[in-house]
Amino acid sequence: MKLLNLDNVVCLSPHPDDTEFSLAGTALKYYDTTFFVMCLTKGGAPGFDNSNENFNRRDEVNNYWNELGVENVIVKHSDCDYLTDKTEPEWINYIENIFFTKESFKEKVNTGLMIPTYEDSMFEHRFVSQLGHGLIRSYPISLIEYRTVSTLTDWNPNLIVNVTSEYIRKVDAMKCFESQDNKTFFKETLLEQFHTDYRMSRRGIRYCEQFKILENFV
Repeated sequence: MKLLNLDNVVCLSPHPDDTEFSLAGTALKYYDTTFFVMCLTKGGAPGFDNSNENFNRRDEVNNYWNELGVENVIVKHSDCDYLTDKTEPEWINYIENIFFTKESFKEKVNTGLMIPTYEDSMFEHRFVSQLGHGLIRSYPISLIEYRTVSTLTDWNPNLIVNVTSEYIRKVDAMKCFESQDNKTFFKETLLEQFHTDYRMSRRGIRYCEQFKILENFV
């Protein structure tokens, strides 16, 4: 089963755990789509989070997907520690050279790009979100925002993925993020709240992940 008939989806993760928190259930559900998780940094901005230095958060990402045992997720890590290590044009050029080259589109695969929401209280999520339109300017790449823990309430999704069957596996593997044990949004109650929506509950969907399609090529 494929997500939106996409063969490949590149998922930009500003920090370790962003994509895992936001869309791992979707990757589990749509096993015929290959998800490239591109972890851009080793953690948040320098000087603000000691977990960057006390833990190897990149290894936590690798351990998470290994714990799930999925075959349709390929994890890649950038050559930078922080987002400030490259300018916006440098990041676009760097990511393009890895995923979006003329050679990669010769096979005519349907490709998508997932980015964090721009309507977000986290400045590094907004920075990565802004890379999206630049990255798809030359090729027919579907562009999709994924909801994060810091997405603002005025953001409205137009794609809901039912991950009720995948939820337990996804959340159980979160134990791999030992660096985040003290973060409130990794607590069981808040994890459950993030994945529930009143409108969806009325329709029989217990747990979901939320997205916004900005451009879609079929």
